[in-house]
Amino acid sequence: MLEVVDNAVAGGYVLALALVCLLQYLIHFYRLLQVKRQSERYRAEKEGLETELNVAQKDRTLTHLENSILREFVSQTEIDRAFDLLLRRFVPNARTGFGAILAHDENGKLSLSRSRGLSDESCKQLVLSDELLDEVRCEQSIVLENEQLHSHLVLSQLSLADRKKVRQLFLVSVGDESEFAGVLVTTALFPTGAPRAQQIELGRRLMASVAGNIRQTQVLETQATRLRSTTEMLELRSITDQEFETPLAMIEEFLASLATRVGAGRAALYLTSQDPLAGNRALIRCGAPHHSRIEGRWEEHEDSLAKLGFLCSELLFLDQQKLRECGVDTLIRCAALVPLVHQGAVIGLLSLTNDKASTVNRSQEQLLNWAAEHLAGTIQRALHHAVAERHARQDALTELANRRAFDEQICKELSIATRSNTDCSLLLLDLDHFKSVNDSHGHQAGDEVLRVVARVLRREVGRTRRHSRAQLARYGGEEMAVLLPEVDRAEAGNIAETIRVAVERETIRLPQAAIHVTVSIGLANCPEHADTPEELIAAADAALYHAKQSGRNRVVLAVEALV
Repeated sequence: MLEVVDNAVAGGYVLALALVCLLQYLIHFYRLLQVKRQSERYRAEKEGLETELNVAQKDRTLTHLENSILREFVSQTEIDRAFDLLLRRFVPNARTGFGAILAHDENGKLSLSRSRGLSDESCKQLVLSDELLDEVRCEQSIVLENEQLHSHLVLSQLSLADRKKVRQLFLVSVGDESEFAGVLVTTALFPTGAPRAQQIELGRRLMASVAGNIRQTQVLETQATRLRSTTEMLELRSITDQEFETPLAMIEEFLASLATRVGAGRAALYLTSQDPLAGNRALIRCGAPHHSRIEGRWEEHEDSLAKLGFLCSELLFLDQQKLRECGVDTLIRCAALVPLVHQGAVIGLLSLTNDKASTVNRSQEQLLNWAAEHLAGTIQRALHHAVAERHARQDALTELANRRAFDEQICKELSIATRSNTDCSLLLLDLDHFKSVNDSHGHQAGDEVLRVVARVLRREVGRTRRHSRAQLARYGGEEMAVLLPEVDRAEAGNIAETIRVAVERETIRLPQAAIHVTVSIGLANCPEHADTPEELIAAADAALYHAKQSGRNRVVLAVEALV
């Protein structure tokens, strides 16, 4: 019995000892685990501190760069210079890259505000889609590269030279999502060689910092544009308040000034004809005359475009591609057609054309629309008066002055010449063998011949005597007259010969044939050959008769006719 007890006690000691050892091991393992956890915590804290230090160092570097650039930006007295320096940071070499800032205009449309290294062609065409703008606004920045870049519409809007500069394209939001002011589009970021994330972060910071400047600049530019437009409108309005010899002279001055302000080379005013068979004819054409060979063709183009303009109820701008679609593939490179609307009806049309490619900006568009409204409203009475006056003094077929207007003008000019002791020359022209044209091709063909010759007269006299008071008239039948105040005999002879050669060279295209005609011209001068209108006309008529008798298609001076 005692042995059993001793054995049990001895076994208990062993068990107790084993339990004590196990407990000590567990305590040791727990302490080791605690130490390991503490070490890992220290290591994590160290790594966190290192990360924070790196971030702080990077942030310090970015802040230093940002402050340096912004100091440079705000130190500029001119905002254009400031933005140019900012874009230079992103694009140091404009030959190998480009940068552009697109900002909202007065209509909320995103348009090009500033650029560097971007061609004029690309500046006109660069537009960001709404989807792309939403992505930039949301993400604050996006990068287009590789396949995404080559398949994107933005690349196709650039000129060929600008496309070669693009390896990747960065789009950075100007301002945050709540105050989105625009987009920076650039082929490179700053600083060169830095990690892309750091470059993008600096780009975001800079654009966020200058967003207010961009918004303020756009407001100032909008105000300046409005002020400039208002000034131009007031200056144009002042023309209509001045006194002119005739309403037509006032309207012509108005159109010439308008054409200059919108960068157009030529302007024409058409009025709606009450006769649908007569078509809409130009009341006034003004602008720099072209070479005699293309003047008529240019007017034909203007008339063709006018037909299109009368079909529209608002301003229509035609670039070179649209002009080609309209059948105008020579001479004119751009055109603006502005209907004149009065009380809901189109009563006329402004046509502005140019031989150089250009576009109409918002300010010019507003000026054109205002000018059309002004002509259709305030000048409406002047137009009616001018049309009535012109019809009363104009030959309907040739659009030259009629005999009544010519008789009044020659009396006036010779009176001036006598008082001022200056010259006044007269050319009387007669179409050679005109009766045979009517007999061979019909009277409608004869009418077309008269119209073409009249156009040649206007063209040649306008080219040689651009700023004179020369008057062209249909004297009667196929006879025409050119009155040349302050022109001596020698210069009048040169003008007459220029007209004769131009008529001889002109091809008159009829439905059934293309023909050429010639003219005989008699020249007389006051005071050399006559002192009164009757004597001057008689002297020129005698010279014309001599030209006819001596073989036609020639210029004869009044003195020669007496020999």
